[in-house]
Amino acid sequence: FPPNLFSDIAKKIMESRPWLAREENDSGNTPMQMAVRWDKAEMLRVLLEHDWSLGYARNSKTGKPLLVSAAFQGHVSVARELLRHCPDAPYCQADGWTSLHEAIEFGHTEFVEFILGAPQLGKLINMRDGKGKTALHHAVRKCNPKIVAALLRKGARIDCTMLDQNRDPAIWELSEAMQHAKTLNWVYTKI
Repeated sequence: FPPNLFSDIAKKIMESRPWLAREENDSGNTPMQMAVRWDKAEMLRVLLEHDWSLGYARNSKTGKPLLVSAAFQGHVSVARELLRHCPDAPYCQADGWTSLHEAIEFGHTEFVEFILGAPQLGKLINMRDGKGKTALHHAVRKCNPKIVAALLRKGARIDCTMLDQNRDPAIWELSEAMQHAKTLNWVYTKI
């Protein structure tokens, strides 16, 4: 496909039939969600320039906001474009699951570092999901040394003493994943 094909099509649609930008497929996805899924930052830009309110859309079936969808795929470019147009775009689901939790769950280190570096997303670092677990709880459970190191490098911003609903600190997540625990030794040598 030519490089600007999707953005050119989006521009023509927005000029002639702007209501189509809010139409959903059978899975509850709009063109915005599909642009995020396919990592089409230029297409996203065109849609947002015509109607910035599209940046606040959620999937009608899952409740997943665009930033969580971007985190699922690890698409930093679309997340950056979304925040450029909608700096206060939704970043979490109703149960407290954030775009940072999602990026950690799927091992997207670059997306985690993007979130940690974005001033408007700084509060995500200590936010708890529905089980009271923070980003650090999830990173330790996943035994991802690069993500654990990225979180710990933030130093004062991360609260390592936060407990989940069971009153367990993040380090206790290792008891669930002992077969992978040896990979975390890397963190101590690199920090």
